[in-house]
Amino acid sequence: MNDKIAVIGMSFKYPGINTAEEFDAMLRAGKRTSSDNAADRGNLLGIPDYKKILNNVQCLKSIEFFDNKFFKISKKQAKEMPPEMKLSLTHAALALFDAGYTMKELSNKECGIVTANSYSPYKHLLKQGSSNASFDSYPSMVGGNFTYYFNLNGPAFSVDSTCSSSLLAVYQACQVIISGQAEMMLAGSAEIIMPLSKSDTHELTGNGAGAKKAIIPFDEKAEGFICGEGVGFVLLKKYDEAVRDGDNIYGVIIGSGLSGTGAERATVYAPDGNAQNKAIERAWKNAGITADEISEIEAHGTATEYGDKNEIKGLGICLKNRSNPEKVKIGAVKSNLGHTGQTAGISSLIKTMMSFKNHVIYPIAGFTQARKDIDFDSANIEPVGKIQILDPDKRRITGIDSYGLNALNIHIVTENYIDHRKSPEEIDDKNKVLKLSAKTESSFRKYTESVASFLKNTNLNINDVIYTLNVCRDDYGFRTAIVFEDKEDLINKLKNVNPVEIPENSIELPDKNFNGLTAEEFADIYIRYNNIDTAEYYAGKKFKKVSAPTYCFDDIYCWHTEKKDLNALPHVANDKNVSDLPNVIISIKEIWKEILETDEDIPTDESFFELGGNSMLGTMLIEAINEKFGNEMEISDIYTHGTIEQMADFVLGNTDNDEVSEETSKSDDTIEDIKEIWKEILETDEDIPTDESFFELGGNSMLGT
Repeated sequence: MNDKIAVIGMSFKYPGINTAEEFDAMLRAGKRTSSDNAADRGNLLGIPDYKKILNNVQCLKSIEFFDNKFFKISKKQAKEMPPEMKLSLTHAALALFDAGYTMKELSNKECGIVTANSYSPYKHLLKQGSSNASFDSYPSMVGGNFTYYFNLNGPAFSVDSTCSSSLLAVYQACQVIISGQAEMMLAGSAEIIMPLSKSDTHELTGNGAGAKKAIIPFDEKAEGFICGEGVGFVLLKKYDEAVRDGDNIYGVIIGSGLSGTGAERATVYAPDGNAQNKAIERAWKNAGITADEISEIEAHGTATEYGDKNEIKGLGICLKNRSNPEKVKIGAVKSNLGHTGQTAGISSLIKTMMSFKNHVIYPIAGFTQARKDIDFDSANIEPVGKIQILDPDKRRITGIDSYGLNALNIHIVTENYIDHRKSPEEIDDKNKVLKLSAKTESSFRKYTESVASFLKNTNLNINDVIYTLNVCRDDYGFRTAIVFEDKEDLINKLKNVNPVEIPENSIELPDKNFNGLTAEEFADIYIRYNNIDTAEYYAGKKFKKVSAPTYCFDDIYCWHTEKKDLNALPHVANDKNVSDLPNVIISIKEIWKEILETDEDIPTDESFFELGGNSMLGTMLIEAINEKFGNEMEISDIYTHGTIEQMADFVLGNTDNDEVSEETSKSDDTIEDIKEIWKEILETDEDIPTDESFFELGGNSMLGT
């Protein structure tokens, strides 16, 4: 890559992490995400005791909420959108806002987006989705929706290279900018792990390739990875243009390289250090650096025996001629977040940008002792066990590894940005007014609180902060403007602020010389008119854009159905000899009503499928029945015990599973026809036993559908 690319905006969310300050605190302390939202997720999906299905996965909270009104998306369409899309729309927008670009400024601008979202099973939860629901299930439609709702003209597409996907998205976004096909590009990914059955859990998380409690790359205690969720987006722009425009620059991408892996690896899924080093060498050559200049590596770091060994092997090949006596420091954000799948690469980039911003090297969470079977010394590498504080003026070059299960290896070289621009310490008269606005009153109040909290804790230059909040934020209907003398005065005035509502069709202000306004005059005009040119108000002034509070979206419930507390269903003892048939029938009926989403009474002699059930809902039903009664019912049992009465008999052991009624018995021809369908779906030419269940033969809920 011959041109430098600046990272000028970021937005992300991980379990228990909603702000940059929270993420920095966790990384500094070497801690891991610890929020446990499995029960909440289970209630959303209608699956009791969901923790047993998820295993160790840490869930994001509040994936059911989305500010559809901000994006002008109908509630119906928002309910049908997969959570990955809603998270991506939200955080791609926040990355733009973090960079200081308004929707008005971006309209019709050549800004595009590359996403790396995995396929979502969400559409299978919809009873009857519209054509939009089918389209929105495609990962590529994240970019399509975003450019439409933000009126952007840049390229929008998605990529998939499994675990290296989101760093591939960054790579591709850089190429689009370098080739002159866009001014700016967003890149990122959202990872939601939402299995609908235990068989899906194995498919989505590896279920056994992972650690029991923690992921500690390069440590003696390393035992594999656990999976995590998250969303992350960055905004990219040519470095020279970012400097020219006074953008906030987190760091700079100065080179990148790709490589594939042939048949020399142990299996199709196995890593290979000899192939990984090719991507590293290409990236370093592309960046114009040598092995002596690399200071840090943000590793792929799966904490698996084969993965860690091969990663150090590949790096060691590239560092073998290093004459710099200082060891290359290596860390891995997976130790904090778990393996976030498609989002792993962007998470590594975001962590690296955070380390540049805060002038630190973050430790590997839980690290105590380097693995003895890896020769770190010969590789000129040192795992980081404790936080290291660095000189802000020290040049740092960090390589980022990301390796896909499909054998696509990516290495990106980044460099810290040392900003020598200075703004005056004394508050400029133009900066003695702060405008605040939002689309709704509730959003306005959240934004006001976030600004007040930020001002209390930031050490950034007050002129840069006020300039950013005034010039680099859109104007909406609920607004106010505060005139103040100093930072303390502003914080006090933010404690009691009420917005004025300006109608969209309000009278526009006649031509006005905004540059000649005082702070008081600007505040007066701002709360009465719509077409206020804040940039002109600051004409001739030189301040920097900084990362400061952005828009606070409203939490609007946008899930396909209402959340249900399945743990509150009537309790029946876990006892196969229960003889109280009426109570068992009542309890099963309540479970059916929850799964079928109905408040009407359900006839006990009608089958689950006649009442609107399907194989996906059937899977949920079986999970709920087994959890409530301690049975081992399988999905196939619904076909022979498909009514509430028959299911109650099954629960109480009052039926012989080998008995099949005349109504459910099939002719030999029918059985052979069904066998052929099963063989087609399961992709096998072998004969299929008639007494084995679909799931025992390798089926899952997706294939079942």
